[in-house]
Amino acid sequence: MDQTSSIPGTHFHIFWTQNHLMDWQCFETRAEATMRAMELVQPGETFSVEEILLQCPLRDAKSPFS
Repeated sequence: MDQTSSIPGTHFHIFWTQNHLMDWQCFETRAEATMRAMELVQPGETFSVEEILLQCPLRDAKSPFS
């Protein structure tokens, strides 16, 4: 069961392994982040979903590409 954490500020980011970058978008649950990563992943790329226990300054950010 994938729930949001009871710790205030906890959220999840996609970490792209090849270029050691964390995706700008934050997600409320690990499942949401994983589903989005599966949509974005390119052949040969790998990722992990990282739990962040701090308040995210990007939580309400808009895409830098829009």
